[in-house]
Amino acid sequence: MKKIEYLQVLRGIAAILVCCFHARIGLNIGSFNLGDLLFRNGFLGIQIFFILSGFLMVQTTRISNQSPLINFKNFLIKRVARIAPLYCILTLSWIIFLENNLKLYLLDFSGIISLIKILTFIPIAKFPPLYVGWTLNYEMFFYLIFAFSLFFSKLRFYFIYCAILGLVFILPSFFNLQIDLTKYHPTYFNSFFLNQISSPLLLQFLLGVIIGNMYDKIKLNKKVAYLLTGLSLLIFILFYFGLIQFYLSDLIICGFLVFSLIQLEKLERVPKPHKFLVYLGDISYSIYLVHPFIIHLTPLALQPYSFSYKPYFIFLLQVLVTIIASVIVYEFIEKKISKQIKKAIPSAFA
Repeated sequence: MKKIEYLQVLRGIAAILVCCFHARIGLNIGSFNLGDLLFRNGFLGIQIFFILSGFLMVQTTRISNQSPLINFKNFLIKRVARIAPLYCILTLSWIIFLENNLKLYLLDFSGIISLIKILTFIPIAKFPPLYVGWTLNYEMFFYLIFAFSLFFSKLRFYFIYCAILGLVFILPSFFNLQIDLTKYHPTYFNSFFLNQISSPLLLQFLLGVIIGNMYDKIKLNKKVAYLLTGLSLLIFILFYFGLIQFYLSDLIICGFLVFSLIQLEKLERVPKPHKFLVYLGDISYSIYLVHPFIIHLTPLALQPYSFSYKPYFIFLLQVLVTIIASVIVYEFIEKKISKQIKKAIPSAFA
């Protein structure tokens, strides 16, 4: 599939927003909480990631003459190869070097099982050790649903719709539990796994799938596409800074933004985004996994120096170092791992 550059830009910005969301406390000085003012809604980057995942899975699996079983196997191999290696490396690094408690996981059988679950995206708590990994638990669960949908051929999208809507609406109702679509981390059940698979966050993926299905069915003229893009950006900014709010506004507004950028990309002779912004999208996964390390380590590294207490400097340094470290991780770890996996399992990537 041809890279949709505006979506890559959006992916990169989403990763930076999440980074700033986690680093924002450094900008909260006195009674003027600048960090919260600018980045308290930076978590919206996660919703954008989820919608983009739904859209991209539709686009990358739309044409295949292979059997459903081969499609199922190859799809999961590709997704696990894309997500798991870097996450496992950095999660183990977090446990070993920052938490210094790997031995706690290895002392008994239950600890080993917990570590295996963490590294295989099965939730054992609200957040895993590398805390941003909670979103990858959702990603991998959605990929599993999508993989099973490949057995249903032309009806595969109906399977996805029914599976996600059933989990979000029917599963809690079956146990007479009140559904709250505004609660991202529901506490319907005593099981973290059941709470995850019934979370309204799955609707973000579902919306991405719907947008993916609309991709070839809708073509807007240039004026309308530009108008929609400008309008979606304006509405997103207003929502981001808390100036507008309505029921399921994050789902609708983030979906509208993704949809409008897709339509803009389809136009002929549309201005190309700057290569650096596209590259930020390329390294967005590394940014997402690396930034907790930088946010944690930067204040410790600056402690011996007199300017270590200056929060604005620390915040900017954290963002800058995150980008630099992410480039290194992407170029020398993420890309090389991907290359080796493709070489080891060429049939899955044909």
